[in-house]
Amino acid sequence: ASAPKVEKKKSAAGEGVGGEGVGGEGDEEEEAVATATDSGVERELVYKPFEVYSHWRRATQLVLHSERQRSIMKEFNARFNALLDLKRGEIDRIAEKRARVAEVISELKKLGQDGDGEEEIDISMHADEDPESLLRVDDSEITAQKYLSEEERARQAKLQAEAEARAAASAGDGMARRGLIQMMNGTLESRREVDEIFIDIEKPACLGLPDNELSDDDRAVIKEYEAKVKKLEAEREKRAKGLQTELAKLRADVVEICRSFNEQLGTLSESKLRHNAAISESELLCVKWARGRLHRTIADATRNSLLCKLAEAKEKRAKASADVASFKSTVERAREACDALAASDKALERSFLKDAADAGEHLEAVKKLYRRRRHAAAHAAQSGATDPSTGIVPKSEASPVEQLDPDVDMPEGLPLDMWDRLVEAREAKIASEEELKAVSGRLAEMTTYLQRLAAEEDKWRAVAEEVGAQIKSHREAELLNGWDTELPFKLKQGQLEVVEAAVVTDFSKALLIDKRIVKEFNKEINRLAAEKVEILREILSFRRGIVMLQWESAKAELEIDELIERTKEFQLLRVTKDLQAMFRGDSEESKLVEVSTLERQLEQLKSTHEDKVADLKRQIAKISRLVSDKQSEMEALAGQIEQLEASVLEREAIHEVQAKGVDNKELSKRFEEAQMKRKLQTLVTMQTQETALLREELDRLRRRTFPTFAHVEANRASDRLV
Repeated sequence: ASAPKVEKKKSAAGEGVGGEGVGGEGDEEEEAVATATDSGVERELVYKPFEVYSHWRRATQLVLHSERQRSIMKEFNARFNALLDLKRGEIDRIAEKRARVAEVISELKKLGQDGDGEEEIDISMHADEDPESLLRVDDSEITAQKYLSEEERARQAKLQAEAEARAAASAGDGMARRGLIQMMNGTLESRREVDEIFIDIEKPACLGLPDNELSDDDRAVIKEYEAKVKKLEAEREKRAKGLQTELAKLRADVVEICRSFNEQLGTLSESKLRHNAAISESELLCVKWARGRLHRTIADATRNSLLCKLAEAKEKRAKASADVASFKSTVERAREACDALAASDKALERSFLKDAADAGEHLEAVKKLYRRRRHAAAHAAQSGATDPSTGIVPKSEASPVEQLDPDVDMPEGLPLDMWDRLVEAREAKIASEEELKAVSGRLAEMTTYLQRLAAEEDKWRAVAEEVGAQIKSHREAELLNGWDTELPFKLKQGQLEVVEAAVVTDFSKALLIDKRIVKEFNKEINRLAAEKVEILREILSFRRGIVMLQWESAKAELEIDELIERTKEFQLLRVTKDLQAMFRGDSEESKLVEVSTLERQLEQLKSTHEDKVADLKRQIAKISRLVSDKQSEMEALAGQIEQLEASVLEREAIHEVQAKGVDNKELSKRFEEAQMKRKLQTLVTMQTQETALLREELDRLRRRTFPTFAHVEANRASDRLV
């Protein structure tokens, strides 16, 4: 049996597969089913599975294959309904023939013969074959009593009374009824000639009279009666044979009807399997194509989503690039301004140092005062100014630089013009530093923001590259899946060498190979194997020759050793008289004498054995006779035992009657005497047995020392007893 398997086939860059070796076994059957079931679908519109690779072809083939499945179901349902109608007709035919069978059996019983004795099997429609019976209610299914109204009861009572009146009128002695019974046998139908053979001929009144009382007319009537009876019997026998033949033919017709219908039912069952296989294959194709369409829809949605992401990433990257470019020029201008301020600040310091060169010994003090930057908050901390509520020194983020106090900070002996120039240069320097600090802070913030913009640009550039790579891989996968179609193949079990799983078999690593390649490969394997077998046979024959030579060499060496040992044995052998006689040739006569002696001993042993066997047979016969005698004695003793038991019971009854008047002492004395007598008898029997045993032991001991004829005497005594 072939089963549909779904394999993936690389049409563009896959394994090479020939078209002739695939699916060729079941093409005829599939073509027959397709031709019979594609009445509703044009064959030209249905593509082969290899040609269904585009999205819209899959959609159209899904619709066409759905229509094809419906047409397959309709075609099979039509055949099923036709066979169902045929079954109803055949059941009616069988019912007609069985009715005729019943008539034939009834006629055979009238003729005094039995039917064929075959049991009738009920052949009828199943309840599932008549769906309308589900909605039809029979009277037998209603268990409750039917409700009748007063009018219905009155009408039924009236009808019953009229029927009883008609029955009473017809039961009377009517002229019409008597005439119908006497003239036409109780029926208005004309009597058939066939029914006349079932009517017995009326016997004449003179049939039972003696021969001496019969007249010639009576004898003629009797003779005519006997002729009619004989003719009737012949007709009945002929009729019975005809009925038996007809009965057998009717039975055969019923069997033939059942056989023919069963054959058609079997054909329909096989057709159902083929139709189910075709529907399953079509449904499998539809599932695969629907899954392909779903993958295509998912791929389109994924591609559109990726394109939207790519467009968004490109837009944001372009915006970030424009922001970076515009802000970068601003940063460059701020950096140039900062550099200019720094250069101006350094020029101020160099100018002051140049002017302060004439300060003499106060040069270092002037430099320190010029470079000192004491803020008001630091001075307040040094002076111990704290917040009385928290105990923390207040700190200002932009506290001004403390001015120079001439009373405190001015060195002694410093000219006033120099102090004025110092104060003026220091204030200019402080103003320049404050401006440079502000410009540098703003430049740092601008640089940080520029870096943030650059990072944003890099982020969107990476996102765009990643989405682009995803789109590229998605397009490659979509292109590959677009040409990587799934094809169904019908393969026999022997051709499918993949180990099948319990539920779903994985064919992802399976290869579809052309049968011609497999045959060529097997042919090459057989050729190489034949060559190897031939080489092994040559090696075997050559090795057999080597082993044979080794065996012959070992045999020769053993023979040499044996001859050497025999030579040594003959050299060391002692020469006796017997050996000399053997050398002279006297041993032949002695052997003949020994042979004759042994033959006489054998004959004597045979005769002794025969005597022993005859003796044992006599003993067996004697024992058999003793057994039969003992059995007869036992039977006689059994009868005597019954009589003795009866007499014992009588004696016990008499003894009980007599014991009522006897003294207890006399009874005990009698009991002791009887017990003593019983003991003595037992002792005598035991001594007799011991004496017999001692005699047997004595005879045995005598036979050990010298011959005795006690057993012969015993045999003679037994023969005398016999």
